[in-house]
Amino acid sequence: MEINGIVIADEARLSELINKAVQAAFKDFSMVNPNVQVEEFLTRNEAASLLKVSPNTLTKFVKQGKLKAGVAGGKYLFKKSELLKCTFKP
Repeated sequence: MEINGIVIADEARLSELINKAVQAAFKDFSMVNPNVQVEEFLTRNEAASLLKVSPNTLTKFVKQGKLKAGVAGGKYLFKKSELLKCTFKP
């Protein structure tokens, strides 16, 4: 929702907006620098959906060392390319 140019969003929506803005910035950067590969990052919910597991199971995999995740703003972020290489069975 936007009021007088101010966006009002809950935490999940704000995270989504930031993620999209960062990805757009990297894409713009890669157009200027074509030798730079842009890595796509997924939120915990997006990663869980991709792997067909619950977000809690995904967090458990991170804590067990089965998956790598970065943390930004207290939230896990996962490299999509790494998730696509997963060989473990949920």
